[in-house]
Amino acid sequence: MNEEQIKAMIDDSMATVGEQMTKVAADAATKAVSDAQKDWSARVEALEASAQAKAAEAVTDDAKGDAAKDTAVTMDQVAEAVQKALTDQATKSEADATVKAAVGTYAADKMKDLPQTYQAMLPATGDGEKLKTAEQEIRAKFQTDMKAVGVTLPDVGESTDAAAGAAAAAPDVSKMSATQKIAAGLNAGA
Repeated sequence: MNEEQIKAMIDDSMATVGEQMTKVAADAATKAVSDAQKDWSARVEALEASAQAKAAEAVTDDAKGDAAKDTAVTMDQVAEAVQKALTDQATKSEADATVKAAVGTYAADKMKDLPQTYQAMLPATGDGEKLKTAEQEIRAKFQTDMKAVGVTLPDVGESTDAAAGAAAAAPDVSKMSATQKIAAGLNAGA
């Protein structure tokens, strides 16, 4: 084979490859167009079905006529509903504030000897009996917690012999004269 024949063979091969590539590209383009047409047709059908459903719904609504008009909400009804919601919220907030104040007062009066962490365990209630019961439970928990770390506390109101002896040995300052107070080393204002 000479050079011209080789060149002719290459040209023929290139032409065949080009034709095949063109055919493949054309087939791919045709398939892409066909797929796009199918997708478009499906979307159009879906839109048509939706439009038909809405048209049927509109006919049904028109058939209801006055019944649909009777269920319409007026601006006055909306305003009343909003006012009621605001009033309910304000009432609930006031009730919550009252309960919180009652719990705070109870803790300050009855539980001032306990740390704030334990005072915060009181339930949010205005019921005095529930608060008293909760206080007793909280005090028991406090004593249990203190025992767990090695601290022993006497019960509130518990009279121990040591406490009774110390109370009996303490002078009643209210019955002493100023001179007696000075002699005892106490201030006159104590």
